[in-house]
Amino acid sequence: MSHHPRHLLRSADFQSDIYRNLSHRHSVHRATLWNDEINLYEAGLHVCPLNAKVHYNIAKLNSERGNNQRALSEYHEAIRLYPDYEQALNNLGNLYKDTGQLQTAKTYLTRATVAKSDFAAGWMNLGIVLAALNETDEAEAAYRRALQHRKRYPDCWFNLGNLHHSLGRQQDALNAWNEAIRQKPRHEPAWGNLIRYLTDLKQLDAAFDTARMSLKSLPESARLWNQLGFVLGVREEWSEGELAFLKAIELDPHNADYNGNLGVLYHRMNERDKAITYYQRALQIDPHHKSTLKNIGSLVKSAPTG
Repeated sequence: MSHHPRHLLRSADFQSDIYRNLSHRHSVHRATLWNDEINLYEAGLHVCPLNAKVHYNIAKLNSERGNNQRALSEYHEAIRLYPDYEQALNNLGNLYKDTGQLQTAKTYLTRATVAKSDFAAGWMNLGIVLAALNETDEAEAAYRRALQHRKRYPDCWFNLGNLHHSLGRQQDALNAWNEAIRQKPRHEPAWGNLIRYLTDLKQLDAAFDTARMSLKSLPESARLWNQLGFVLGVREEWSEGELAFLKAIELDPHNADYNGNLGVLYHRMNERDKAITYYQRALQIDPHHKSTLKNIGSLVKSAPTG
């Protein structure tokens, strides 16, 4: 008798994701536009080298292209020329946050909110950094300030929900994610976190209903189809779970988690050959996928002998 993994591989992490799916022609077009813009601003720099806005625009374009060192340099120059430039302070803080320099990020984001006290985005970004530094009371206060200055702010409600979740405030987290969804029905990360948390709380009927509802707003979301499959797997509704995972894989065939999840579902259904097929597909995508390596090892060890 085979030994089954106790849980499906992964539902989804608590995180906010931004997806881009550009065609080659669109990418080339964007690159041409970027070159035109950067050349325009570089020319402006020769004419107005002491114009903070020009330095800010060059920094922003370079940041969008991943040229972080040039972006840092230009943001610093913009701030040297205009110390209370809240947008430059905010973007500089975010760059430092993204590279893990949280204390430095905190410094610049604090300066941004001092320079413009009703700067909602600055307050939210400061809250994200404070939460990462485990300064949770200050993080909540920053999120509340952001919401005070921008009533309709689904991303801030999402991040506040994440903070509540990290502190074990179950109902507060659910309320915040629901508010993010109310304000923006296509807020995929909020739907994802809500479904995942309801599943973790063993509120499987609510998780199922929420997953189905999310797909009415985002029928093209591979992540949400995967999470529906996860919920159905926990409910041992094998056929429906299989269809949901197959839909997730159809939408995002190169995702190791989704292929691994379907492998686990087949594993639990005693469909050994199918399980191996999807475990192998997951490992072709990510040879170091830890959960799949563990699960396929378990399946091989449990194989009948003789």
